Amino acid sequence: MADFKPAGADGDFQAWAKHHAHDKKLHDLQIAEGKQGDGDAEVSSAHLQEGWAKEHEHEKRLHDNAIEMERHQ
Repeated sequence: MADFKPAGADGDFQAWAKHHAHDKKLHDLQIAEGKQGDGDAEVSSAHLQEGWAKEHEHEKRLHDNAIEMERHQ
């Protein structure tokens, strides 16, 4: 059975959801690495916060783009 790929906003949402799940998995891995510690917790914490901020910004852009696409359909 072939994979079903809906067109339009549904397909865009599924792409966003898949990307969001991937970003969350990466974020969880980063948190786990930070908890293991590397001797410099302050640097690790700042690095994790910066990574989270970039991921969150990217996620917000994807969400905003999906909403904008939905409005134009």
